[in-house]
Amino acid sequence: MKTISIIIAISLFTGCTWLDELKTDVLNSTANIQNEAGEVINNAKETKENIENTVSEVKQAADSIKKAADTISEITK
Repeated sequence: MKTISIIIAISLFTGCTWLDELKTDVLNSTANIQNEAGEVINNAKETKENIENTVSEVKQAADSIKKAADTISEITK
């Protein structure tokens, strides 16, 4: 009976150790996912800002082209 009790105790201890290791792995994985998600969000914000800057530059270029076209149109009248 004592042997069975020892075997049960070892099994429970091993199971608890395994669960602790699993919990640690899950927590580490969760932290890694959160870090990667933060990087993705930061990259998305930077990309959005770059796109907004590009759109602004294209609008300025379009305005300059329109002004040049208007000037040419006035000169050729």
